Amino acid sequence: MNKQKHQFKMIETFALAIGIPGALLALIVIGTTILSVFYNRTGNRSFLIALIIYFLVMTVVYIILCINIVRILYRYYYRGLYQVTRENFKKLSSNIINLSNYPESQIKEFIELNKNIDYVKSKLDNALLITYRPDFSHIPLVYLDEDKRLITFESFNAQLKSLIFLSQSFRNVIIDVYYDLKDEVLSQEDRLYLLNLFNDVFIDYERSLFTFRDNGKSLLIYLPVIDSLSRIREQLEQVIPEASISIRRSTGICHVPAKFALVAYPYSNVNELMSDIRYAKRQGKTINFFLPNRILNNEEKKMMMHTSMNINYMSKLVSSLSDLNYNFLNDEHDKKIIKEVLLNVSNYLKIDESGIITYNSPLKQYEFFLSTNDKNIIDNGGDHIDENLINLIDKTCDVEDFYYFSKR
Repeated sequence: MNKQKHQFKMIETFALAIGIPGALLALIVIGTTILSVFYNRTGNRSFLIALIIYFLVMTVVYIILCINIVRILYRYYYRGLYQVTRENFKKLSSNIINLSNYPESQIKEFIELNKNIDYVKSKLDNALLITYRPDFSHIPLVYLDEDKRLITFESFNAQLKSLIFLSQSFRNVIIDVYYDLKDEVLSQEDRLYLLNLFNDVFIDYERSLFTFRDNGKSLLIYLPVIDSLSRIREQLEQVIPEASISIRRSTGICHVPAKFALVAYPYSNVNELMSDIRYAKRQGKTINFFLPNRILNNEEKKMMMHTSMNINYMSKLVSSLSDLNYNFLNDEHDKKIIKEVLLNVSNYLKIDESGIITYNSPLKQYEFFLSTNDKNIIDNGGDHIDENLINLIDKTCDVEDFYYFSKR
């Protein structure tokens, strides 16, 4: 019983104890004032002796009390709360899920905080923390502008594998914007214009990088985290009229249209991305996609290992589905499990909204089963989806069975 009571000391009590030195200091001032007045009025030396003893004793008590309060503050607030909380935030920022518990197990607030930490750790243990905003600060890239978007071609070529490794859980795209130039090269004005143009076109992509080839005839665009290749194709189609440049030749001013060659990891091996751009250009179109989907070579075993880890974590995310009942459509508990799994998978894949659509055979219509945000993904004013829309979506899916919707 005594041990149970001991476990429920509270930080709130320590916070209130901070006012004790102030009260003690007030007693010192009041006591010394009263004794000084008595001594001055009576001249009795006993009051002087009492004043000295009272002041010394109270001062010693005050110093001891302040030392203990500082010790308590350091132990519970700085070392206990601040340092452990700071350490956990650093771990989370580094995708480390082994969080530290608060050390004072007899403090009520720490007991509650440790329960919350254990709960968070149990959740993170079944999830994968991945970075979709890659940090390039530790990669020795040579930047040519203050915004850190334009880099030298030499540093880009040398650090390409490191760049992709930071975001290898996602597809990485390299776009070569090139022109049919003869002896000419892109002028400084053309370079600045193209840099600003494509920075605006791909402004929604995190940490995009730009570099001009050493021959001065093309611009390379690196997009580390992309979702839809169809979206990129549409963006390139829309920018074609604006991407042309003017070249002064002996015959007059010539307008040279832009052409695009696109390759992507993991379809191309990291070491073959730059060479695959040449294969893309051989197609001779305005927009040339080359997605060979080759098998990773031995030099990329590290990335293959991480891919296996990603599959492992994905299996953890969906493991709870194995315990579902066969008639889960009518079970609210199982439906809740499905929704939680779908939400976890969506967060893992950086999907904003997701849901499940089912086909009702007796009514011969498609219906919304559930969605992660508790509303219909496709808002058509009802609980079912027009079959014509489903058929249209099936006809317009791209080669990867992805659907891309854009606003006009």
